[in-house]
Amino acid sequence: MDSTRRLTLLRDQKGLALIYIALLMVAICGFIGLAVDMGYMYVAKGQLQNAADAAALAGASGLPDQTDARIRARAFAEINPVVPGPDTKVAVSSGDITLGNWDSTRSSTPTDLRFQPDTPPINAVKVEARRTEGSVGGPVDLFFSKVIDNRWAQMGVSATAIASRTAMAGFYIMIGRNTCSSALPLALSPGAGNMAWSSLLQQSTNAADVKDRFICINNVPNEQVCGNNVYTTNGTASTIFQATETDFYDPNYDSANKSIVSGVVIYWDVIVPISMVSDPTIQPAPQPVWGYAKIRITKACGNGVGNACNAEGRLFTAPPGICLAGEDDIVISSIECFSCEESSDLFGSKPNLVR
Repeated sequence: MDSTRRLTLLRDQKGLALIYIALLMVAICGFIGLAVDMGYMYVAKGQLQNAADAAALAGASGLPDQTDARIRARAFAEINPVVPGPDTKVAVSSGDITLGNWDSTRSSTPTDLRFQPDTPPINAVKVEARRTEGSVGGPVDLFFSKVIDNRWAQMGVSATAIASRTAMAGFYIMIGRNTCSSALPLALSPGAGNMAWSSLLQQSTNAADVKDRFICINNVPNEQVCGNNVYTTNGTASTIFQATETDFYDPNYDSANKSIVSGVVIYWDVIVPISMVSDPTIQPAPQPVWGYAKIRITKACGNGVGNACNAEGRLFTAPPGICLAGEDDIVISSIECFSCEESSDLFGSKPNLVR
């Protein structure tokens, strides 16, 4: 009797176990489906973010021409693929592209006020790449979630990017504040106390480091240094001026900001930091950055024979007759100075993603 009852209970438990396993499999499949759909949405989000980043940078590169900025932003957004397949491209409407003013000194709380739409001077482009209701392409179609509930058949996703053309340091020098009011043309040199070399980094450095690690390696800087204390060096060796001469006369170095005629550089527009003090060569304390200056360099000369950037194979020098015997300097023909608070009024040489 007892044996029969035990066999009956065992059969009943086996039946219950099959029911539990079936229910568990449904739950597991649901979780797997949710994971697949969420992964799919992350892919869509990443693709839209790439599109927004590219579009914002392209749009900012077209400024100050606002029409060109909008055309570039849309064109670069639409060359980016987005799910469900490589042939499906991102499309943005005119309302997804906003022009405005970016000022990093503005408060960012309680809402982000650093970008203000339709506020002059227009120096930034905001792009929203969307797959939502009302957007081109509509929401993203899901795979498994809609099996559970048809209300989850689609999901909206978007990404936003802002790129600005605000000023940033574009070469490895710092000028003194009094240089802004100096008579032009002007020869810049640490020996004259109106400029100093800098890596634009906050740690201490020397002229040889600046020459070897920064100027000679064909790397155009684009550093935000307003509000920082930047170390400088008062080195006056001819080799660092020779390296600067190389960068100036190299038509491929920062070519977008140079005037080049028949392969020869005529002038170079550069943004450099301004020290709070008149003489940026003062040592050993780092120099607080007061603002930025846009200078037009018309020649850069390093005294002596040879080329300080030989190891990198960059052998550009001034044409004969440009530099005088024994000349070590950087000659500028114009200068515009802006405090850090005013720096949003100065267009930078490159667009930068700021959010």
